[in-house]
Amino acid sequence: MFPVALTSFGYHHSVCSMRAYYGEERKAKYAILGGTGIALTLYLIWVLVILAIFREINLPLF
Repeated sequence: MFPVALTSFGYHHSVCSMRAYYGEERKAKYAILGGTGIALTLYLIWVLVILAIFREINLPLF
């Protein structure tokens, strides 16, 4: 839980910076959503690979 809290409160200022960099709200919104989508996709791939490895070597998940 600590890493989630740390990133939640540590990087909220990046939204204002991205809006200032891109100049308009639409581009900033797409940049934020695109970056979140890429991170989510990579995280889900990572989780699926780990679960597949656990299933392959018959380790209990929990």
